Amino acid sequence: MTTYSVTRLSWLNPICSYCEGLGKDCGFKNYTKQLITQCFDRPFPTKGGGKKPLIAGGVIGLILLGIIMMALYECYSSSKIERENQARVEKFLEDYRDCRPTRYTYADIKKITNQFQEILGEGAYGIVYKGTLSNEIHVALKILNDSEGNGEEFINEVAAMGKIHHVNVVRLVGFCADGVRRALVFE
Repeated sequence: MTTYSVTRLSWLNPICSYCEGLGKDCGFKNYTKQLITQCFDRPFPTKGGGKKPLIAGGVIGLILLGIIMMALYECYSSSKIERENQARVEKFLEDYRDCRPTRYTYADIKKITNQFQEILGEGAYGIVYKGTLSNEIHVALKILNDSEGNGEEFINEVAAMGKIHHVNVVRLVGFCADGVRRALVFE
């Protein structure tokens, strides 16, 4: 036959009805050997006090989300406009190929100018360098500054200079249109 011994534990609960009537929390006093209750102030008011930081956090979160969404849209639309402008320049240059100025890459331009060593002059739209083509023909290369706008200045200058053939006007030999790097090659 087995016998079990039962041990019963019990502890005192503080009587808190007085503290709760005052709108406070209660507990035992610290650092005393006696079991005396004490009333404590509540950290937050009971009516809606905890909701204010939550609402403020939600509003700030929505504002930040809106700012991020606007920034992403602005980046997308500006890159789309840049791609459209680049496509417009490329289409013009493809159509203009019949007029026969040579299209050079930026690496070709660097070779022709011997890494941009000799400057001939400087204007509002860029610097003019001295260059030599492979058949010992001396040329002037106008490296165009990054221009505001959609590439229309470059298109207009290539179109106008490519059509002009006069004894007193330099002839357009070629051009470079590698992305935003643009240059004109003159006799």
